[in-house]
Amino acid sequence: MFKLAESDIGVEYTKGTEYQKTKINASAKELSTCFFLGADKHRYGRLIKNTENNFIHKVNQYPKMFSAAHSLLLNYKQDPRNITNMVGGFSDGIAFATSTTGK
Repeated sequence: MFKLAESDIGVEYTKGTEYQKTKINASAKELSTCFFLGADKHRYGRLIKNTENNFIHKVNQYPKMFSAAHSLLLNYKQDPRNITNMVGGFSDGIAFATSTTGK
């Protein structure tokens, strides 16, 4: 695939130079993007959705390194009003049944 692209634009990469740097850089970007998109959707769903929408508008805010993706998720602050939705609302899963007798 690279050979075809190289012949199309007339550029030849030599081993260990630009080609190797580009390959390493692409691998790091792929790893950081996969880590970021694989984060918990309940906690980071709004951040991921906003990043995807910004990318559609040609604003690339995806982290380029794994450490940047980790730092972004670690330091992300979300609206406290949405935290109850993340935990499951106000229901704690306990229900009581009562019976009344006609006295």
